[in-house]
Amino acid sequence: MVGDSAHSIHPMAGQGLNLGLGDVECLSRLVEEAMATGGDLGDGYVLERYDNERQKKVKTVLGGVHVLHEVFKQEGSVGVWGRGMGMSAVNLSGPIKRQIAKAATGL
Repeated sequence: MVGDSAHSIHPMAGQGLNLGLGDVECLSRLVEEAMATGGDLGDGYVLERYDNERQKKVKTVLGGVHVLHEVFKQEGSVGVWGRGMGMSAVNLSGPIKRQIAKAATGL
């Protein structure tokens, strides 16, 4: 829940924890790099790098969750049929399915 609220993400996808863990990994790595090179941890450059790196990932996940939310809220026979066809196509496509799983787990 903390990750969901930190990124204002809909909890339906359960991606808040993955994003939060990615935030921790990224920030700790950048802090370690700054310390190893004698950098100033209070320098805005470290946080700017963190922000730039994480924004790309967060925006991708938020966009994907938004699309899923829009697709799955569709009602009626056409919406249900289209959703079923799309899910079947993804399920049959190994490479696409693996990419989605990889993105969802934060790898």
